Formats: sequence, structure tokens, C-alpha cells
Amino acid sequence: MSTGSIKFYSRYHGITVPYRAHSLITIISLWTAAAVGCPPCAMASPALGRMLHLMAGSESHAVPVSYATTRLTKPRESDGLVSYLAAQSNLLSKGVTADNNAAVKLCKLLGPIFCGNESLLGQAYPPYSGNTRWQKAVWAAWHISSRSSAPGRIVTFASFCSGRKAVTARASSLSNRAIALARKFFRHPWAFRHPDQLAAQWISANKLALARIRRACTLKHFYVPLIASSLEINDHRVRSRLLMAVSLNYLPAIRDIADTLNADAALRLKRDEVPSCLRDLLAMHRLARLFSQQGDLMCLNTAWSIDERACRADITALRSGEITAKQLAAYIAEIRRLGSFGSLSEMIDTNARWSLLNFFETCALHPEIRTALTNTIYPFPKHLGFDIWPRQYFINVMRLCNSVYDQQVAALKTPLWHTRMTAIFKIENRRDQLSKSKRRYEQLFGMLCINPVQWAALQAQYRDWRDLDALTLAITAYHLAHEVFPNHLAQLAPKYLPAIPRDPFTDKPFQYAASPSGCTITSAGHFPLDLGGPQRPFSRHATVVHIGLAHK
Repeated sequence: MSTGSIKFYSRYHGITVPYRAHSLITIISLWTAAAVGCPPCAMASPALGRMLHLMAGSESHAVPVSYATTRLTKPRESDGLVSYLAAQSNLLSKGVTADNNAAVKLCKLLGPIFCGNESLLGQAYPPYSGNTRWQKAVWAAWHISSRSSAPGRIVTFASFCSGRKAVTARASSLSNRAIALARKFFRHPWAFRHPDQLAAQWISANKLALARIRRACTLKHFYVPLIASSLEINDHRVRSRLLMAVSLNYLPAIRDIADTLNADAALRLKRDEVPSCLRDLLAMHRLARLFSQQGDLMCLNTAWSIDERACRADITALRSGEITAKQLAAYIAEIRRLGSFGSLSEMIDTNARWSLLNFFETCALHPEIRTALTNTIYPFPKHLGFDIWPRQYFINVMRLCNSVYDQQVAALKTPLWHTRMTAIFKIENRRDQLSKSKRRYEQLFGMLCINPVQWAALQAQYRDWRDLDALTLAITAYHLAHEVFPNHLAQLAPKYLPAIPRDPFTDKPFQYAASPSGCTITSAGHFPLDLGGPQRPFSRHATVVHIGLAHK
């Protein structure tokens, strides 16, 4: 048999690739090197990388399940993959029932706008087992009718305005202006001296729904089952187990609830209905803390944003001088009983880390999913050769992922702001270097790794507003009791505040100045220059809160 007549065929995504026998010795050598997981020059060229990818059969080998690579060792899928979706679901659903879950009550009010066409309602939360049967059981337990005419269902602003279209062109123009004014009111309700009529009518139509929302916010838990969107591969839709693909389409509904509560609070105060105003603001604070339990970084950011808006509304309401000492004392007592927010370091340790490990592990063992992700979901640069990576590259990037995220979690747990940010800036600089590395798996990780500086800045910003809100409430209570402002913030503890908060951007006391007519609290509100490097886009100017009151 002549050397040139022997061919070996391998199928790569439906394409038959021949290998001639005159290179059989070289092929066997490369195959052996790839099989033991150490292709020395797998990415020296795309052709060689593709050859090793085909011959080594890297997808037939499991990624080593260990603390250094997968971090989790169980639960496992039928194909040997670690089920990160199951781990996240079991972590978040612990202790949750249909009776103590605020998401169930909100879903009844919001219907299909809460979770798309498959709305959620709940009775039980069986542990996630990684199969379709579990998904069907959960969706069956959460399914409700999507009829918009259900009693107590919230009426969206768009549907409310659509029922008030005018007949004539002139009347239609006036109607459009009224709708535009109402939209401005909902964006900045506390900036209006007089309530908007159309907005007031819409909120009046949601009176029953708002009452139920306030009651739902008093519950202990907030949990929406984690259902990942399906993937389309070779004209077939397959179940996705990627944490990255978990649907968060209820985020707009949560923002709408917060906006409605905020607008209603502003209207109530303008009508001198102070208890109802404070009840709405308290519901916003509770909603923010509840929603931070969902375990996703985007949900945590939304929760921070809702709480910041509630803090700003608190300060504006206190400036009005309409709140009495008794009402303020009751409000402060409720604020102190609120739970804490979800931990940023814990979410990075679990949600952010697990999402990437889940992604890399799935791509290592399932090339068809990797191709689908490359072509449809994430446009990876072609020079990375991502679709022909050998198994060892994914093992390397998983180890790198754990190393960097361990550093991020340790840095975020550092108590002092300056020390914490110095460490985080070093990690961010390393991430920038990795994204420019010649090692292609390091480039990929640098592209996908979260920006720790961004999240640390957001955390400090929202904590800044919570501390300023607490100080404003305490100073107002002091003024109502003594009819003068405190000369020093230390006078507020322990009667009005358990402890005096410190500026989260400097670890020093807030700057405070008082006069007979008012007082001013100032926060640094930006990154110190001595941390090195250019000022980040999240740097901002000092935050100043002026308090000048004439109470009833």
C-alpha cells in the first residue's frame, strides 16, 4: 500500500477533513501530546490547533472537578458537568416558601409583565436537580392567568394613557403634552411643586395594587426560580444550564414598582398625607433589601439604585417641615429594623465566579454549544481561535479565574477604604494586562472578568447615601426635640444613632457645619488622587446635604 493512498477522515461540524498517511508519525506524536493535556504549541497556527482539537478528542475528557478548577464538586449533571445553576438555586431558595416570598405576591399583581409570557406564582420550591422535569414542576407551580382584567392587577402607565386618546387633533396634542408632563413627573416626582393631574389619576387607579405591594414588601424573602434561556443549536432548541443565560426580565417590573411608590409618596406629601408618604418610602427601602437577595449582581445594582432614590426622597421629605416628631420617631424605628443588603463580596464569590466557571466548563465539554455561543451570543474575536481550543486551555482559564476572583473577594472584605481600593486597583491593572496578554486564554478571561473598581465604586456610592440619610433623620429628630441643630455629629449618639457613620470614601467622619438656620453634611464622594492612575469614570464630586427646617 502506497503512502499517499492512506487517508484518515475526521468530521468537524459536518466537514470531512482528510489527513494523509505520510504525516502519520507527526500526527500520532501530536495526538499523544494532546491526549495527556499538554499541547505545547496548540495555537501556533489555526490549522494545527484545529488538527489537535479533532484528534485529541478533548471533549471526551471531563474537566478535573476540584477546588482549583471548578471550585464546586457537586451537584453534578448527567454528563459530568458541575451544575452551577443547581448550586445557585439551592443557595437562594433556602428557607423560601410561598407564604414568605414577596416575589409571589408581586407576580400576582404584575402578571405577564413580571416574567414575560410565563408569569410566576409559587407554592413550593423543590431543590433543583438539573433536569427538565424540575423546570416544568416549578413553572407549573408558578403559572397564573395573564388576564389584565384580574382584580387588583396593577395598571401600567402606558395602558392607562392609551385609554385616554382624544378624538380631535387639537385635543390629541393637548393629551400628548399631558402624557409627556406626567412622564417627567414620574422621573422626578419630588421636583414638582404641584402634583400632576394625569399622574394622580393613574396612581389612584392603582390604589388597591399599591396597598398589596406595601404588604408584599413586609415579607422575609424574595426569590424567583432561576430558569435559563434555551439555546438554538443546529436548528434545535436545547435546554441551557448556563448561569449567564438566566432570565432577568423582571428587572423593569421591579423598577416600575419603585417608581410608582416614589411618585405616590411625593403626591401624598403634597396633600399633607404624611403617614401614607412615609409608608411608601418605607416600602421602597424594604423592596430594595428584598430584591438584593436574588443573588445576581445586576439585581444588587438595581436594589442599590432603588434604595438611593428612597434616601433622596427621605431627605426631601424632611426638608418640607411637614413631618412631626412622633411620625419621625416611628419612621426611624422602622428604618432601624430593616434587614441588610446582599453582600457584594459573596455575590462575586458565587454568582460572578460561578457564571464564568460554568461557561468555561460547558465550552470545554460541548463544542457545539461553544460554536453557538461564539456565533450568536458573544462575538469573540477571531484571532483567539476560541472555537478550536483544546481542553487544557479551558482548564488553565478556570484556574486563572479562581485565582483572580479569590483576590477580588479578599480585597472587597478589607475594612478600610483606602487599603481596599489600593488592592482593587492592583487587581484591575492585572485584568487590563491579561486582556492584552499573548496567551489567548488570558485574553479571554481579561475580556469576561468583571471590573472590580466599578462595583466597589457603586457600593461606596450607595452606602454613602444610606449614611447621609441616617444622619439626616437623626439630625432632624434632634432638632425637633431641642429646636436647635447639634454642634457636632457626636451629639447624636447613642440616643438618635447607635453609632456615627463615617464617610465611606475616606474612612473619616463626615464634614459637618451647623448654624442657627440650618446645617450641612459633606461627603468626599470621589476616589482620592493618591490611589494612583487616572480618575475613573465613577469618580464624582463631593455630596452635600443641606438641612434647613421649619417644622410643625
